Amino acid sequence: MTDFRETLKKTFIERKTKNSVYSLRAFARDLKISPAFLSQVLNGRRSLGPEKSIELCKRLNLTKNQTNAFIAQVRLSRLADPERRADLLKEISRLSQKPSSFANLELDKFLIISDWYHFSILELTTVQDFIGTPEWIAERLGISKYAAELALSRLLRLKLLEKTASGKLKKAKDFQLGSTPSSAIRKYHGQMIEKAKASIEGQSFEQRDISGITFSIDPSQLPEAKARIKRFREEMNEFFEQGKKQKVYQMCIQLFQLDTK
Repeated sequence: MTDFRETLKKTFIERKTKNSVYSLRAFARDLKISPAFLSQVLNGRRSLGPEKSIELCKRLNLTKNQTNAFIAQVRLSRLADPERRADLLKEISRLSQKPSSFANLELDKFLIISDWYHFSILELTTVQDFIGTPEWIAERLGISKYAAELALSRLLRLKLLEKTASGKLKKAKDFQLGSTPSSAIRKYHGQMIEKAKASIEGQSFEQRDISGITFSIDPSQLPEAKARIKRFREEMNEFFEQGKKQKVYQMCIQLFQLDTK
């Protein structure tokens, strides 16, 4: 593990596993930092300074080696020089205790589901002008270069992305993530709802289609309604497999109860 953000995310996931109502706000409170700052750090939009790194290590109850590795990881996130980065990576490797490969795998799966841009990167590989660099992906999706680098590494580790003989990236034809924590799915859908809200102001009518209908129902019809929605999603997926792929879109279908009883 060469990224201090992974340590923070792993700790948060472990605490949430023990307490399902544990939130990012609660995590920020325990770390004695603001929720907004923590969110920006986890999203790769902010980094940490030396003093703040030491404070967080104490509040995370890290060992001496883990603390030194964490601080080195923070330094790495600020370095651009290839030689200095290589030296620091060796130091991090020496300091880091060997983690459970199973634990790392489960964390990767959780993050791929819960952070929306992983599946977007997979779909970007199919567009005509795709360039498989973190810089290009970051600009195309509006995320940080650092987040793009971590996502690419994670997708390759789980074999959701493959490299061709020429070194190009492509989406794996068949892949399974297995069981997915419900908290990861909830976070993913929450992110997509927020992005849909942003598109109302940020995209033209020609670029999007957001509509809705309100009706009363017989609750016994819900299973059939869900089955029809599933068939519709599959039909749309097949439909968009045709043509020249140039953009990545998200289709969200929302069916939920409006009254409170």
